[in-house]
Amino acid sequence: MDIFFRSIYTFKTSLKFRDFLKHVYDSKAINRVSDISIKYLRDNHIKALVLDFDGVLSPHGYSTPTEEVNKWLNVILRSEGCPLLFILSNNPSPERIDFFARNYPQIEFVVSERKKPFPHGLNSICARHALDSSRVVIVDDRLLTGVLAAANAGVKAIFIKNPYEDFKSNLFKELLFACFRIMDKLFILRI
Repeated sequence: MDIFFRSIYTFKTSLKFRDFLKHVYDSKAINRVSDISIKYLRDNHIKALVLDFDGVLSPHGYSTPTEEVNKWLNVILRSEGCPLLFILSNNPSPERIDFFARNYPQIEFVVSERKKPFPHGLNSICARHALDSSRVVIVDDRLLTGVLAAANAGVKAIFIKNPYEDFKSNLFKELLFACFRIMDKLFILRI
């Protein structure tokens, strides 16, 4: 039943925030999360960086980030002025949560009561850490989940236009999400 309500909510709020979604797609898109520099975060006064997992940190179904992302995370975490870091995934598997608890205890893995595009996870981060929503940015590869959650919560968003994919290891799931991404773009760009 939750998928039905989430679908209705997604449709209604995507119409409401279509200009925001188009703006993020047109001008706030990057290839990979590793393109985000500590300088960009400091220059934009970002106090919290919220990362999706699938597509952003690794291909779908992986339990750990890619080697490239691990290197990037280590650089960001060692940098002066590093913002708070969070993982907000619609698929918070125990293996992923355990990986971050063991390897990156300074990164909080947020498990929200409602999945994106509902703003609950982002609102929770802002409330628990007394953060001004204008100083929070979410990085996601889906316009109608993470980027729409950003609009619903009043936070900034960065869109990943070249997500991590592994069609060889997980053909069905990667094809499914590739189709979702295409449908997201077509819906937003055509409405």
